[in-house]
Amino acid sequence: MTDDQTLKTAQVRTVLWQVLALNLLVAGLKIAAGWWGGVLSIVADGFHSLMDGSSNVIGLAAMRVAQAPPDESHPYGHRKAETLATLFIGVLLILAAFEILKSAAGRLFAGVTPEVTPLSFGVMVGTIAINLLVTVYEARRGRALQSEILLADSQHTRSDLWVSASVLAGLVGMRLGWRWLDAAVGLGIAAIIGVSAVRILWQAANVLMDAAPLPRDALERLALSLPGVESVERVRSRGRSDETYVDLHIRVPPDTPTEQAHSIAHAVQHKIRAAYPQAVDVTIHVEPSPAAHPAHPDVARRLQAIAHSLGGTAHEIWMHSVGGEFFVELHLEVPPHLTLQEAHALATQLEERGRQAMPEVRRITTHIEPMGETVESSPLPADDLFAGLQSRVRHIADAICGPDSSHSLHLRPEGDMLALTLHCRLPATLSIVEAHALSQQVEYALRAQIPNLKRVVVHVEPPPEGS
Repeated sequence: MTDDQTLKTAQVRTVLWQVLALNLLVAGLKIAAGWWGGVLSIVADGFHSLMDGSSNVIGLAAMRVAQAPPDESHPYGHRKAETLATLFIGVLLILAAFEILKSAAGRLFAGVTPEVTPLSFGVMVGTIAINLLVTVYEARRGRALQSEILLADSQHTRSDLWVSASVLAGLVGMRLGWRWLDAAVGLGIAAIIGVSAVRILWQAANVLMDAAPLPRDALERLALSLPGVESVERVRSRGRSDETYVDLHIRVPPDTPTEQAHSIAHAVQHKIRAAYPQAVDVTIHVEPSPAAHPAHPDVARRLQAIAHSLGGTAHEIWMHSVGGEFFVELHLEVPPHLTLQEAHALATQLEERGRQAMPEVRRITTHIEPMGETVESSPLPADDLFAGLQSRVRHIADAICGPDSSHSLHLRPEGDMLALTLHCRLPATLSIVEAHALSQQVEYALRAQIPNLKRVVVHVEPPPEGS
């Protein structure tokens, strides 16, 4: 939790303590006056005011939980505890509306007229004034601190204000002989409280269900306004009005250097945070824009269909572009009884028919292998041979990516095979597409020379700053 958030939490807690004290004072005055004068409606209103105090206690407890810092089980913090408390206050409002509705109906049909004294009027007028001050103060502080719980509690306190007003109106009506006025006003107030409760529950539910607090279109426009961003996808925001999390994907030109792509992502972050200070976390995913060549799935599908028509099968189809020209490499499996000349003839037909179907393809290179060929896996190396195998992996990777480029090598067994992960440092000026192509070359070379490899992950990265 930042210093600003800590200060804000302390300020909200102070307001809740102040309001709790005033609510208890109001409730005590109403219950005492109603009990003294035998006015049941004032006593009921006093107990209704106690509900305001209970909501303050709930709010204070929720604030204590909400200020806990993020941990392993709650990486986004505990701020939703305040939202849960807001939800509970909404439920209390629903219950209050129901009780008022029931009491109003009872008064309407019972026809009971209690004794109304000047003390009754004095207590009700005084408590209404206190409730009015509490409502205005709490709502103003809630807006200033962007606190859901203060705003919700101010609406709850406002319900107590309206209920007290209905009781006062009922007292006037009873003095004038209008017994029905007390019940009629109570029914209207029950409806007002119910609407407030629904509004609070709706707002809390939106937060709990991760409704987007920030406009998607505005976030897209902010990202697209920066040079280097060609398109924006998967824009998402969630959280509360005062604590929002944003993540989005941007596409940059495929020849953008890795370092520059990093800078573009940081610029998008700063732009969004400047426009929306409540965005406490902005995550930007950078991807290269699609190159100007046919869709990869379509190229693979066409070549597989051509290979099938020639009596073979195509797999491990790899496509890349260099200098705007499109190249394809693939493995072609042919019947094992064919001679080298016959197999080569099939490969030539595949290449020619592929280029005819896709003129934009500059060259198709095939690796011919017999159908059903399997490479027998060698036994896993013993522990004392792992060091030699790791040295061999580094030698292969460094031959492609440059001397001493490989590091963080992890080699582990998976069944009777091996899983390998390693990092390779490449010049920061390389484009994302070029870096990806080099990582593919490393993977192919490793698989060709170490048959036991089941899984290979090559992570490419620029050198550390200052190196």
